[in-house]
Amino acid sequence: MRSETLTRTRYRFDSSTSLGKALGLLDLFSLDRPALTLQQLTEISGLPRATTYRLLAALRDLGYLHYDPPTREFRLGYKLLERGYLVSELIELRPVARPHLERLRDQTGETVSLQVTNGDEGIYVEKLEPLEGFRLWTRVGMRRPLHAGCSMKVLLAHLPPARIRQILRRGLPALTPLTITDPERLMRDLAMIRRKGYSVTFGESHEGVHGVAAPVRDHAGVVVASVSVLGPAARIPRDRIPDLIDKVTRAAAAIARDLGYAGGSRLAAGNPSRS
Repeated sequence: MRSETLTRTRYRFDSSTSLGKALGLLDLFSLDRPALTLQQLTEISGLPRATTYRLLAALRDLGYLHYDPPTREFRLGYKLLERGYLVSELIELRPVARPHLERLRDQTGETVSLQVTNGDEGIYVEKLEPLEGFRLWTRVGMRRPLHAGCSMKVLLAHLPPARIRQILRRGLPALTPLTITDPERLMRDLAMIRRKGYSVTFGESHEGVHGVAAPVRDHAGVVVASVSVLGPAARIPRDRIPDLIDKVTRAAAAIARDLGYAGGSRLAAGNPSRS
């Protein structure tokens, strides 16, 4: 009976590409039909059974679908939940962070940016240039490895330990002569970032660029972003670092408070991280 009801109207795909067909299969799931078999998906989509099977297998392997052998049914996978969570965080995060980033930019006169984790990389989701003077070549949407630079290492430091080890096993390519490429040394550095609540780097990601970054936590205490101030070594000498640490950690704490976090201003280690 269920199969007959589902097959009364066939789904019309708008794309002839494999990607379009795969996304079309995901669209067939809803609150009314959260679980579907291969036969049902084949009948609704109108695709050949072999094509449907191949696409479902790929989506399952990538985590976008879950397959239950006893019932032979497919359900949406946790990878979609992860992606949906990222989108919801960004929708809320950017407008909340913007006024604090503008204030930090005006206070420091340097480039200010907001980064989040995306897969095994970090991505810039907001960037404010100084009103005058030096401007970095980074841009919103740019991806960077998580092991180099203060803004990315803050994100890496707050990932689950197993995920950190996985990223380190893939290699730590040098972006500059000062990039940390030794896994043990990097692990010690990440532990220090968690303990202090901020990161300071000198030319690790971009030659001649110094920076300070701090974690931003959401209402649950999960680190969802990093805030950073970056500038050329001539404008950010080492004796300016303590003042920047104070300003950056205060900005990160202010954003976290607006996201609903009720913890301490320095966002010290020991609070939950994204799992």
